[in-house]
Amino acid sequence: MVKKILLGLVALTAGAEAHRLNLRGKSSMSQEPGLCGKGYDSLNDGTKDYFDTIEQNLWTHPGNGPAFGVFKSDLQCWFAKMIDGNCGGMQPNAERKKQLYADCNDVSKDYLNVWKSFSDPEFKYFKQTFPSDPEGEFYSESMTTMKELAKKEVLCTTLFTIDDGCVAFKYVKKA
Repeated sequence: MVKKILLGLVALTAGAEAHRLNLRGKSSMSQEPGLCGKGYDSLNDGTKDYFDTIEQNLWTHPGNGPAFGVFKSDLQCWFAKMIDGNCGGMQPNAERKKQLYADCNDVSKDYLNVWKSFSDPEFKYFKQTFPSDPEGEFYSESMTTMKELAKKEVLCTTLFTIDDGCVAFKYVKKA
């Protein structure tokens, strides 16, 4: 168990360092047009307020909670891209929110439980839009690392952003 935790911390540190060095040769992700939409800084204050509630509501697993801080700028990039693209036109699904919130916060449930909550169009949107395909239009090594190390949390963040009307509120709505 300790070995797994240490390996996770090493991977998190490596991901953060990869982000700082930006393996694509840019000085910051926000300088690469399209990767982060218009960028987190372009979002209005209410939308940023929503983002500020993600950590305490969706990144609650004791083993992955610290990853929020490590990958905060990457998550902000993904969040901004979703908002800028109006969440791909995906419609909120209020019927799944209660169960989704429970799955996102239950440490005995893994990311597969959350994947099952995605509709086919949402799955396709995520696969085509999240910058983890090295052959795709946009690619980010640090965001790919974030997705692999905190997959459940990234998926929960994605679905809650969609289900909250692509951020029609100032906070994550649990139901």
